Amino acid sequence: MANANEPRLTQWQDGDLVEYPLATAEVIYEGTHTCLNSGGYLVKADKKSGLTYAGVAYETADNSAGAAGDKTCRVKVTKLHEFTSSGLAQADVRKKVYVTDNQTVTTSAPTYDVYCGNIAKVLSATSCMVDIRPATIVGL
Repeated sequence: MANANEPRLTQWQDGDLVEYPLATAEVIYEGTHTCLNSGGYLVKADKKSGLTYAGVAYETADNSAGAAGDKTCRVKVTKLHEFTSSGLAQADVRKKVYVTDNQTVTTSAPTYDVYCGNIAKVLSATSCMVDIRPATIVGL
């Protein structure tokens, strides 16, 4: 395609929220980790391989009685979010964290496959603020 030689009116949106279609029979809860499955549908986060981190659910969405794509959910793809963990210490700041389930993170990379961000602040031995990094912005 050739370079544009006149102004273009393009669609745009703020990048903090992205809307994804839900997988079949899926329920997503506000404030929890979400992932995209291999078909590109939103599912609750899990430590399984084959999932790609999507972000933190902005709202609760219930597609438990629907087919893939019948419902959508908006997902926050930026900012710091509080999640639970275990055995945290101040030395864990800036370490990569991985999804254990839809509300928990761990620094144990070999055991868990879904990278979700880095610890920005340790709040206690069992709580931290995570600077989330969905696949679209990993490496920034």
